[in-house]
Amino acid sequence: MKMKKIIMILSFTLVAMTVGYSQDLITLKSGKEIKAKILEVGKFEVKYKDFSNQSGPTFIAEQSDISMIRYEDGSIAVAADDKETDEDTSRTTGHDLYTRGQFDASRFYRAKFTGTFLVTALLNPLLGLIPAITCSSNPPKEYNLGYPSSNLMNNQDYHKGYATKAHRMKKTKVWVNYIVGTCVYITAIAVIAASGQ
Repeated sequence: MKMKKIIMILSFTLVAMTVGYSQDLITLKSGKEIKAKILEVGKFEVKYKDFSNQSGPTFIAEQSDISMIRYEDGSIAVAADDKETDEDTSRTTGHDLYTRGQFDASRFYRAKFTGTFLVTALLNPLLGLIPAITCSSNPPKEYNLGYPSSNLMNNQDYHKGYATKAHRMKKTKVWVNYIVGTCVYITAIAVIAASGQ
């Protein structure tokens, strides 16, 4: 009976951590905050689900109405200035565009859920290595990059800077999830072992 109670508490904790991990917050220029699960960030609009009803309809917020987005991983994207994203880059050097691509990736890209945490925490760290290695070795798909300007992404230097930084961010998130999942798994094993004595 005591073991069932411990397992229920650990399961509830894992679910709560997962739910807390996956919430995005959209702040509109009007001051309204929307708890959401963001599906896609485009140049002109953001598609999202209401966090409390993720099986419900998909909503669209205009980029011009958004002042800030705080993503599930704690990163923040501030509204892009239209002049900034559509500027003429013909006189900008390749190094500057590469650097700008990296900067924009840190503002706009967010890594998708990979399952590394859940597999590691619920099954074991050895099995968690499979999604961790697979996900971290594959760069993000083009449609998941969330870049602010397709004009800039057409530039080879900017694209390389953005994609490189996004891949680095994805790797970091995957391995942080793996480490946290391993800690949860070890804690659960320790609690179960202690309760059996």
